[in-house]
Amino acid sequence: MKNLLRKIEWRITLIYALFGIFWIFFTDRILFFLDQDPITLLKYQNYKGWFFVLIGALLLFFTLSNALKKMREAVTGEQEIQARYQKIFQASMDAILLLSADGSIIAANPSACKMFGLSEEEIVGMTRNDIVDATDSRVEVGLEKRKQNGYFRGEITCIRKNGQKFPGEVSSAVFTDQSGNVFSTTIIRDHSDIKNAQRELLSYNERLEKEVQTRTKELEKAHEALLQQEKMATFGNLADSVAHELRNPLGVISNAVYYLKLILQDTDPKIIEYLRILERESQAAVQIISNLLNYAKLQAGDRQTAHAIDIVKKVLAQFPDTPGVEIATEIPVSLPALFVDPRQIEQALGRLVENALQAMKDGGRLSIGVKKSKKEDKNFVCITITDTGSGIPPENLSKIFEPLFTTRQHHIGLGLPLSQRLIEANGGFIEVKSIPGKGSTFSVFLPVKAEASE
Repeated sequence: MKNLLRKIEWRITLIYALFGIFWIFFTDRILFFLDQDPITLLKYQNYKGWFFVLIGALLLFFTLSNALKKMREAVTGEQEIQARYQKIFQASMDAILLLSADGSIIAANPSACKMFGLSEEEIVGMTRNDIVDATDSRVEVGLEKRKQNGYFRGEITCIRKNGQKFPGEVSSAVFTDQSGNVFSTTIIRDHSDIKNAQRELLSYNERLEKEVQTRTKELEKAHEALLQQEKMATFGNLADSVAHELRNPLGVISNAVYYLKLILQDTDPKIIEYLRILERESQAAVQIISNLLNYAKLQAGDRQTAHAIDIVKKVLAQFPDTPGVEIATEIPVSLPALFVDPRQIEQALGRLVENALQAMKDGGRLSIGVKKSKKEDKNFVCITITDTGSGIPPENLSKIFEPLFTTRQHHIGLGLPLSQRLIEANGGFIEVKSIPGKGSTFSVFLPVKAEASE
């Protein structure tokens, strides 16, 4: 508008000056060629002045009319632009603030008032530091960038009237008006919903990852169980074949030994000793075959109410003579009843005790403890068998329950796997901890009657 007024001033001045020069030169030349007396010339001069005023007024009228038309168009255009920007300012969903050079808020749109919980009268006159977190280091960094580049865009922590802090995406730019005054516009977008959505998405992703991991573990367990079933089927067929092929010869050997012992009672003691060795080894072979069949084709147990103290006593009764090994028990009187097959649990615990005694060839201490336990919100009775033997190497700890794995001579590696199968068949599970050179602890968790009934 200021430039337009300046153009109009120069145009009017130039037109008036050029018309005046042209009029004086043209009329003087005409009068010069007229041969009239002085009185007539004086009269023409008066007419010339009046015509100059009339024509000059017409020229000024048309020039000013055109200039005013352009001014009205310019004013209308500016008013339309201002109205458009005012609508944008008022209707924007983002907060828009107009600030002076010292950071005082001059104007704020309704979204800004709503975002900060302030009325227009309250927010106008406040400073930048009243609506942003001064402790946020990004504020000073943003102001420095705006000073260097003229604009800044980034995230800054803002503060509502109630003191609540929220993340805001800030876009700020500096401009100078026609009078040379410096202002800045700041647009703020509330990122609280976006941050919440990001947190929810992250939480959902974490839950999804856990669910995938859980499902993957379940599939792996199902796959392992399927493989185990296939192995057990193959193992069962093999055990049947081995039992069929070996039981008859071993029966013949046992009968022959029995007969020879009867008819050779007064023979050489060496022969008697060899017969005992032969009998013992044949019985061991029969036991191995029985273990193979028991592991391959485990029979369903007769689960019933039982008590841990009775089971432990019967197991220890199997080992009356333990030279060099001290046996200690710790069994509370008040323990919940079990719901298991006592015979199968006695068999499983017996093998664990036998293993512990074999690990203490040079003597030691065997500790058996019984206590209540809780796993995954389920109640169990935990029976621990601890020895002070050689322990289990870490590399073997994950293999001890695998069929046919053994580190001992004259063993085929079915004792611990069979114990595990017997315990799991009764709704329990087994855990083991071992320190090489110090000993091992096997923890057997058995279901109590109430839990098993459910």
